[in-house]
Amino acid sequence: MDNISRNDLQNTPTSNHGHVSIILINWNRWADTIECIESLLKQTYQHFTIFVVDNDSSDDSLERIDAYVNRRLSPHIPEEDSVAENVLPLGTLPIKTKVISEFDLDKFSMEDFVPFSVVVIKNSKNYGFGYANNQIMRLVVKSKQSGYVWVLNNDTVQDHSALEALIIEANRDPAIGIVGSILAYYDEPQTLQCAGGAYFFPFLGFAKLYYKNAPRELLPEMSANSIEKSINFLPGTSILLRKDILQKVGIFDKDYFMYAEDIDLSYRVKQLGYRIRVAKNSIIYHKESKSTAGRKHMFYFLFNRGNTVLLKKHFSPLIFVMAIPAMLAHTFLQSWNLNHVWFALKGIWAGITQPVTKRKRLRKQTL
Repeated sequence: MDNISRNDLQNTPTSNHGHVSIILINWNRWADTIECIESLLKQTYQHFTIFVVDNDSSDDSLERIDAYVNRRLSPHIPEEDSVAENVLPLGTLPIKTKVISEFDLDKFSMEDFVPFSVVVIKNSKNYGFGYANNQIMRLVVKSKQSGYVWVLNNDTVQDHSALEALIIEANRDPAIGIVGSILAYYDEPQTLQCAGGAYFFPFLGFAKLYYKNAPRELLPEMSANSIEKSINFLPGTSILLRKDILQKVGIFDKDYFMYAEDIDLSYRVKQLGYRIRVAKNSIIYHKESKSTAGRKHMFYFLFNRGNTVLLKKHFSPLIFVMAIPAMLAHTFLQSWNLNHVWFALKGIWAGITQPVTKRKRLRKQTL
């Protein structure tokens, strides 16, 4: 794998070396969230604020996160040594934190949050992935200080230089619009979840992760250019955008509750003529699918609903109609469960009946 040069960051335009707003969405997964925060605090690039947006968790997430930032509760230590080294040593000093309600968010600007390491936003309901991220993205596009937004799943641990590598890649070329990370499995760190990106097949209505389950030792053989040519979107597990790109492309589309909003965002980036890239030196260890763990029927409902909305927005009615049988067949072959197929069908119908936002209106929502 390529080594990160410390000069790379110094040699990129200094105007782009801004504050990073890192967004974690929490819903009943406080243990994952505090482990993720602990890993982030070990990053080589430290000019950031971590925003934990809690989507009305029904457990004691807020109390547990409060105990953690005040160092009364320690995060879980990964069993795999190569992952654990990104969490250890555990911090001992309290973490400078601010907690506010969603109803007070419009009283603040990003500049009010920059002095804090962690900001917790308490939502009154589960708004879904895209909406919760948008709450912070709106602050970023209006900010004079925050230069980037890093959308990151809370069920991840990051290599020490993951953020630095993303920033380096984002500044290699002004035509780069969005940058993703290499994803490895948290429990099997030598196996790739994907080599940073994936390809969505509209006729089938689902995507294939690039180099899914491949040995990580194959990474040195891949070039960033070959990865770029083989994918058409970046998974929302880890994506970094510069503020100037976000201002042009717009925030996440609110029509997606969960799943496919990341594909939609990558599509919009490419439609404006920008490139999507993977930073090979940005390694993320992902626990995968924690938000619907133990509720597979909801995964198939939301997954197929999201892909249906995506097909409506970006493809012809003919392609959409052709994709429906493939989506149902894919669900059955994945689960061998007719109940899951039924929920997939319900998800498709929910997507069909979902009103969609027009593109011009979506961009206006950003400003």
